Amino acid sequence: MAGNCTNSWETNGTRIGYLNVTCELPIRYAQPMYGYVVPFLLVVTIIANTLIVVVLSKRHMRTPTNAVLMAMALSDMFTLLVPAPWLFYMYTFGNHYKPLSPVGACYAWNLMNEVIPALFHTASIWLTLALAVQR
Repeated sequence: MAGNCTNSWETNGTRIGYLNVTCELPIRYAQPMYGYVVPFLLVVTIIANTLIVVVLSKRHMRTPTNAVLMAMALSDMFTLLVPAPWLFYMYTFGNHYKPLSPVGACYAWNLMNEVIPALFHTASIWLTLALAVQR
């Protein structure tokens, strides 16, 4: 693994914390996956789910089943859309080697890459279960 994987450094007697994303995943796999594959999947996901939402939101298409399907499409789209700005910044634009600082940015990284996508993904799973129960 390349780089120093400590999450703080000391300068003038002050310890400064930061997030080093190259320590989270092997960068030789993370860079192509998050930097090139995920942007392609993001575009495909946004186009497909936007079309699904447009079709299912028509007045004559409004049924309870279609409401669940539309919510699933939105949930799946947000699962990928929320972490996208960070993935673009870190991996597509090649900033993964820079420490992420200040601490607020580290919290935002964690929230937008771990917490919120997991929430939307879990919602999508529950909506799939709701659809199965409804059927």
